Amino acid sequence: MKSMERTWGTARLQGVACGQSWAANVSNSLRTVVARLAWGLAGLAACGRTPSLSDAQRSTLAGHFDDRLSDIVEIQLYNGAACARDSRGNVYCWGDQYEAAEIEGGSSAVGRSNRPRKIHGIEGAVRLSSSENRFGYATAVLAGGEVVAWPHVDLRPLMAPPEPVDEKIEGVGAHMEITEHARRKRRRPAEDPWRAAPTGISVGAIDLYADTGCIYSNDELACPRVPRGVDVPNYDALESRRMPGIVDIALISGDNTRERGACIVLDDGTFRCNDGNSGGTWNTIDTGARVRAIFGGLEVVIHLQDGRVARTADARTLVIEDGIVDIEQLDVEGGLMCGIATDQSVSCWNSPEDNSSRRRIHLLDIENPVQVQVSSRSSWCVLEQEGHVKCGGMNDAGECGSGTDALSIDGTVYTAAPRE
Repeated sequence: MKSMERTWGTARLQGVACGQSWAANVSNSLRTVVARLAWGLAGLAACGRTPSLSDAQRSTLAGHFDDRLSDIVEIQLYNGAACARDSRGNVYCWGDQYEAAEIEGGSSAVGRSNRPRKIHGIEGAVRLSSSENRFGYATAVLAGGEVVAWPHVDLRPLMAPPEPVDEKIEGVGAHMEITEHARRKRRRPAEDPWRAAPTGISVGAIDLYADTGCIYSNDELACPRVPRGVDVPNYDALESRRMPGIVDIALISGDNTRERGACIVLDDGTFRCNDGNSGGTWNTIDTGARVRAIFGGLEVVIHLQDGRVARTADARTLVIEDGIVDIEQLDVEGGLMCGIATDQSVSCWNSPEDNSSRRRIHLLDIENPVQVQVSSRSSWCVLEQEGHVKCGGMNDAGECGSGTDALSIDGTVYTAAPRE
């Protein structure tokens, strides 16, 4: 994650005072990173306001030409990039492809577009991946479970040689770990970052792969980027384990081994967690309602079927987010959350860390939202029922898809139509 400094103009949002600046300095502490993300709500508010159509858009609509991204059924955001899938299974992306995939050696001029571009080589995609999957973020799953990826060319071997860990990890014994450095070395910029290639991987649980990156077939689980010391089979270390009935999984990546862990949701609705203090024991936690989705990070965030949002204080305790109710769809990135409520309002807020206060903003002029996504750079996109996408945020990598990299005080609402 890059540190940056920017002063934002006044935002046209409910209940937010703007003109605040993005924190310029970042420590290596994960907790400090979360604090920055929460403070980034000011940036999200300033760029993310949603005024009416611009004059240019209004004139094109008056001439019966709609220059908006359309027929979209799914969106995903990843740092400085975004992707969308239409009803025919085509995929379009915009922003900075290489930054989101963390590929070393990529040119900022290649794999970057401030307007949506079609990813060629994909037919019939049924899901877009999350940012946690094995190849970075740039993958989609086809109807038969086949995984295609872009903009990587170095897809084989799938695993880099393991690197030894000097210290013995409690509960794991002799352990070999694939480091982030080894992962980055394996990736190289593609000659054409707008064309997908088959990975040779097929997944049984398509939604689980798309949301978590975990490979799950015949009850055998393997997950990428498992934090050291977490009792979950590590795909990068060629591990797999029989774990029947899993429908969702989230990893806790704390500052030290005792803060790390994992939570799972089983097909009977059971919610279980373990951490460094439990010795690998999975503790069942009563949530009071079925779980819709869980999100990993410094702690696990739980979206409940009754519309409440909760988080785990440890591997045994559930803490309900005060004042957050009736949420129909939720997305979480670091310390930021955005949700669509039953009354069709869309809002974003931070989960208080230590003694910090919650800040919540409401996005205006959203029409019939069906999905909201937020990135770690305080950018957001909302998919409307009509198939159009509205984005806001920093936009210095073109992640708003408006056709420009520049931050506009007036804001740009709709993502522009694709450029082939």
